[in-house]
Amino acid sequence: MISHNNFRIGFFIVHNFHHAMLDPIYENLKNDALCLMTNDYQKMVAYQPNIIVLSEHHNAFFRSVLPETIIVHTTHGLSSKNYAILPWYDFECVSSNWRRDYHINKERLPRLGFWATGFSATDTMLQTSTCKDKPAILEHKGPGPSLLYAPTFTPKLNAIEVLGSEWIKTLRQKWPELNIIIKLHPHTAKVNPAWVEMYKQAANRIQGTYFLETDANVYDYLKFADILLTDVSSVISFYLFFNRPIILVNNPHRFENKVRFEPDGFMWQWRDMGIEIEKVQDLLPAVERSLQFPNEKGVKRLLYKERIFGDLLDGKASSRIAEKIRALIQPTPEDEEWVQIAWNSIRALARQKKPQPLGYVNIYETAKIVYKM
Repeated sequence: MISHNNFRIGFFIVHNFHHAMLDPIYENLKNDALCLMTNDYQKMVAYQPNIIVLSEHHNAFFRSVLPETIIVHTTHGLSSKNYAILPWYDFECVSSNWRRDYHINKERLPRLGFWATGFSATDTMLQTSTCKDKPAILEHKGPGPSLLYAPTFTPKLNAIEVLGSEWIKTLRQKWPELNIIIKLHPHTAKVNPAWVEMYKQAANRIQGTYFLETDANVYDYLKFADILLTDVSSVISFYLFFNRPIILVNNPHRFENKVRFEPDGFMWQWRDMGIEIEKVQDLLPAVERSLQFPNEKGVKRLLYKERIFGDLLDGKASSRIAEKIRALIQPTPEDEEWVQIAWNSIRALARQKKPQPLGYVNIYETAKIVYKM
């Protein structure tokens, strides 16, 4: 086992919004080992960490240069876009046992195992005693209901291509007391900066509209919304915490996106948790229905919330992830077996002449204890 005193943990930031997932884990571990958080690939490689924690798919670029490093993946969203490249990681943190089984049924397996931990980015939101006060941009928000518009960026799946921005004026004319909060996905500025500019201008032009920067932490704003307007964004999963109305835009061109459209994915199979629309003309009646009957889809929302998060809604996901990492450093007697298997597997992988990023050790066949993680 590696000496505790020399143990190095790297936290690799691929995008700024990953701080929401990684910062809480870093805070839990920074006094237990040597920790480095960086977005510099070369700096991380030079650091030679024993463990890397990340929220993106960049493990493929680390495996060949850091073959003796265990890769822990927190994920950065809970959506359905054919995007779970789990064999790239050694350990995958999942939000619940149901989520783990969902991946297993789709044969999406990390190299070594799953950790059912909850989702670290939501810890602060769930710890009511430490929740932040109302964000500054919402300080002057009116007392009326609020609609949070949080679409994804993926072409042919997003609501932006369907709705445009004129709907904001339409809704405000119908309900002058309705606050509209716009939070675009952080990648939107890269995919189509014109979309960002379109909504910024709308917010500047239309009273009661609040535009959040794309890198803003969406988890700080969810509790201030009475209605969520989105498409297939991960925000849906987190908004289920509050059991409030959801309006889901089904982009009619979704079938053309052969790579990212996942019709059998849970986020497409569970559309009955919200009001589905396919054209902008359907939005006004959907908002009216949400305001009049906020509990209409409540039973379904609670069902899906239970599946995605189970009993891991105590705001301690980052602590659970940190405990698993501590076990890799100094295992307790009950952790000794799986930890030994994990390090032996990494050493065996490193001894290969050409370690492959997609190298695969199906540990479930040889060590059922992994299921206890």
